Amino acid sequence: MTLAAVCNLPLRMRVSFQFVQLLSVVVSKYLKSKGGLLWSIAGRNDQGQVVMDDALTSEFEQLERGVPVMLPDDDNPDGDLVQYIIEGHFCLVSADWLAAQAFGFTVESASATHPCGECHWTSFAAQRRQRKREANGDPISESETEPALRTHAELLANASRMIQEFGQRQLSKTALKKQLTELGMNKVRCALQYMPRADSVRDTPPDVMHLFGCGTSRTEGVMKLRILFKDGSGLSVANPWAKLNFQIDTLNMSLPRGKRLPHIYPPAPGKKINEMHLDLNASETFLYVMHSVTLVEPLLTERGRQHPAWRSWLAHRAVVAKCLQHSIAESEADGLATLIKAHEAAFDRVIQYDDLERPKHHFQKHLPDALRRHGLFRAFWCMPWEAFLQLIKRIIHMGNFKKVAYHVCEFWSMKSALVYAGHSNYVDKLGDEIVHASELNYDMISTLQVSPLMQIAATHSDTSETYAARGVSSFTREPMEVRSGDWLLVTVDGSSYAGRAGEIMELFLTGGRTVLRMMLLEAQAVLFEDDTRGGVITVSRDADASDMYIRVEDAALHEVHCEDVGTVRTFTYVY
Repeated sequence: MTLAAVCNLPLRMRVSFQFVQLLSVVVSKYLKSKGGLLWSIAGRNDQGQVVMDDALTSEFEQLERGVPVMLPDDDNPDGDLVQYIIEGHFCLVSADWLAAQAFGFTVESASATHPCGECHWTSFAAQRRQRKREANGDPISESETEPALRTHAELLANASRMIQEFGQRQLSKTALKKQLTELGMNKVRCALQYMPRADSVRDTPPDVMHLFGCGTSRTEGVMKLRILFKDGSGLSVANPWAKLNFQIDTLNMSLPRGKRLPHIYPPAPGKKINEMHLDLNASETFLYVMHSVTLVEPLLTERGRQHPAWRSWLAHRAVVAKCLQHSIAESEADGLATLIKAHEAAFDRVIQYDDLERPKHHFQKHLPDALRRHGLFRAFWCMPWEAFLQLIKRIIHMGNFKKVAYHVCEFWSMKSALVYAGHSNYVDKLGDEIVHASELNYDMISTLQVSPLMQIAATHSDTSETYAARGVSSFTREPMEVRSGDWLLVTVDGSSYAGRAGEIMELFLTGGRTVLRMMLLEAQAVLFEDDTRGGVITVSRDADASDMYIRVEDAALHEVHCEDVGTVRTFTYVY
C-alpha cells in the first residue's frame, strides 16, 4: 500500500483521513511476482523497460512540468473558468527500515555486511563474523572507524557499471552477486532512480517511530529494569515491579483522556536478555520513556541511580526527548549528534549489554543529517501511517475478502468523491474542531464586564471589532484535545511557555471571520530540555508567572504532564 501526504498542508491536516492520498494497494504475492517496487512505483521490469505508462514516477514527471486545470475565478465565481497550473514535487519516503531499503539500491537484511543505506558501515553481525575468523587465525580487513557516506550518484554509477559489464558478459551472475554484496547493494535498478529529484540515499531517512518506539526504547527499556530490579542486587527497593505498576496507576489518573500506560511485568523466566522487549506499542513506549524518571527513579537506591544501566537509559531518554520535540531548529542537529554519542558511550559502559548492540543503534547516528535535510521528525515519522493500517483493515473487513485491493481503492475513491463533491462545507474542517460551552452572545458590553479575555481582545486591533462571542469548553487540534484546566506547552514566535488553559472564547468578527482566543494561566517561560535530567523540562516554582493572552491560530500547542517536585515544577510531554 502506498499513501501520500500533501506537505504544504499544515501538519495536523496532512495526515487527516480527508486529505491523505491513497496511491496504490497491491497484494504482496502479486507485487513480488511483478518485480516489487520497481514495477509498482516506476512501472518498469527488472531490465528497466517501461511496462506501465501511468506509473507513479511518470505522474510525478508530469507534475514537475505542471498540469493545467480549469477552476472558478475567486474574484468572479460566476464568470468563466480560469486556468491554473498545479505542480507537485517528490519530498521523501516515510517507511520502516526494510521498506525504505526496498525503494533504493541497498540491501534489505540487517545482518548483511553493509546494511546501512546511508554509509558503508559494517554491521554488528559482520563484525562478530570477522572476530570469529580472526580467532580462527584467518586474516581480516581493518574496518573504518568512520564509515564513508554513500551518495545516490555513487550507487547509480556502480549500478550502471555493473549493468554494462554484465551485458557485455564481463561479469557472470556469481561475480555480479559478489560485487553487489561487497558494495552493500542487492539490485542494479531501483524505484527512486526514476523518481524526479529523488535521492535514494538521503530521501529515505530513518524513522523515529521504528528506531525508538518499536525498537531500542523497548529493548533497552526492559533490559535496564531486569538489571536494576534484580532480587538481592541492592539497586532497588523491595518488590519493585509491584511498586512500578502502582506508580503507573498513579500516573494514569493524571493523564489526559485517551492516554494510558499499561502495567509492565518482569520478563518470562529463562528468556535471554537479547530476546526481551517491553510489551507496549509505539505510543505507549514513548509515554513510558518520557515518564520513566518519575516512574522508576523513586524505586532505585543510590547505587541504582549511579548504575551504568540507569545512566545509559537517561542518555537514551535525552535522545528520544529531543527527537519528539514539536519544535526543533536546524541548529539543534549538532546537539542531537552529541546526545547520540553520549548514549553510545553510556551503553558501552554497561557490562551486561556487551554484544547486544542492534543495527538501530547505528541507524540513529544519521538522524542529525535527516533533521538538517527534512526538518521536524514528527513531520515524516510513521505514526499516522501505521494508524491508517487499522483503517484499511476495517475497510477490508467490510467486504467479502474477494478482490481486496480493488475493494479498498473503490471505497477510498467513493470517500474522496463524497468529501470533495458532496460536502459543501468540508473546508470548515481545516480549522480546529470546537465544542461550545455557551450560546452565541451579542451583548459585548456585558461580556466585557465579566470576561478578562474579552477585555484584552478589545485592545487588539485584529479583534477590536468583535460583534459576538461564545464560550468554548474544548477544541481539538489533531491529535490533541484542549480543555480549560489542561496543562499546555505553548510556543509563540519562537518562545515557549507552560501553563494551564483558562478561559477559551470563539470571537465573531465583522466580515464573517471567526477566531479562537485563550488565556494561559500561570504561564512560565521554559526551555525545551534540561540535559541533566534526560529531557525533563523544569522551571523554578519561584520563577515569574503571569496570565497570557494566546492567539490560538498562531500558537503551537502540546499537552504536558505537570508535577511539583520540591522547589521546581516539572513538565513532561504527553504522547
